[in-house]
Amino acid sequence: MKAAFLGFAKQVEQSTGLSFFENPGVDNLCFATNPELRAVYKSYFTTADLWHYIFALMPGVNEEQLEFASIPLPENADAFWCFLHE
Repeated sequence: MKAAFLGFAKQVEQSTGLSFFENPGVDNLCFATNPELRAVYKSYFTTADLWHYIFALMPGVNEEQLEFASIPLPENADAFWCFLHE
């Protein structure tokens, strides 16, 4: 499961131009990890962001039932963030 999740994260990186940080640390920029930062200014997504995206597209599916190949990739970063804020 972890390998499939990381593979999907890599595909999302390629389709959005965003970087994936599995465990983001403290950033030198004071607002980089602020939850109120608008999506247009974000340059990376986290594990939690990716799960939110997946479950926004696949409501009612649990982790054991997931087939990552069936999850549509976002066309760009805006589309990715749009699903997290619906």
